[in-house]
Amino acid sequence: MGKEMNKWETTNHEALQTNGPRGNFETIYHAYGNRPSPSIYWGDIVEIYSRMSLTIDTDRPIAISGLLDTFRPYLGEYWAGMWQHLLPLHLLWSTRPRLDHELKPSLSYRPDPKRGPSWSWMSLEGAVYYREHCDIGHKDALLSKFLDAEVLSPRDIRLRIRAPMIRATWVDEWAGVIPRALLTLGLRPVFPGMDMLDSRWENKWLLSRFQLGDGNIHTGLCFAFDVASFEKTVRDVALLAICHRGYKLVDGLVLQENADGSFIRLGRFSADEAYDGVFLRGNETEVILV
Repeated sequence: MGKEMNKWETTNHEALQTNGPRGNFETIYHAYGNRPSPSIYWGDIVEIYSRMSLTIDTDRPIAISGLLDTFRPYLGEYWAGMWQHLLPLHLLWSTRPRLDHELKPSLSYRPDPKRGPSWSWMSLEGAVYYREHCDIGHKDALLSKFLDAEVLSPRDIRLRIRAPMIRATWVDEWAGVIPRALLTLGLRPVFPGMDMLDSRWENKWLLSRFQLGDGNIHTGLCFAFDVASFEKTVRDVALLAICHRGYKLVDGLVLQENADGSFIRLGRFSADEAYDGVFLRGNETEVILV
């Protein structure tokens, strides 16, 4: 493994030194996408580790600490389950598999006391799907950039990210009743505008007053909330674009703004080509994730 890791360290350093807000896509791909690499090994560890049962939840950060010295020379600083050199791409982890057509709600929960910042998988108890969401292909492009991190404590770490962001307004909790009823009858519902669906096929958010798409239920944006209860309590959200996939998908984070202007992670989203131009035309915003 040592030879491969040394080669990866060199290409990863080149990726971090690239100019421009998004860096050089080809270099980033070689840094993150080559196999084997420390990023791949770490992704495997996270998936296995998140599925292990521990007697005491609070022991999880301690139990993984023995591995950190192996990865630190290649992945940079370590913050609550996440590595500096893998940001912002590896913020795209999820509690659901990528090809989850049934949109099942998450079974994970946030333990008490708090175990880590909301943007880290370490903040949750439950299975994490890491590699399939955090990989990058040669036609993919990062839309976001990690700027810096402020460590207040091992559990409170503020990430500063620059990326395109749009806001979605909560409309009505009953907005998804008719579409779901039509699905039950074997009919395909049509909405005026773009769809923003949660695991219950509820279209409760409005992106724009204007019709930006054709309203087809197969054209839109799907939320994957980290915790199932968020689907009932969340109102207005912000959508932070992280990566543009070569097959015209945009992957990003679902956020909620705090009173101080910072944001907490609620989950992630995948948007199809109908949203493609919305994010690519969007202005870049600096956000603080906590």
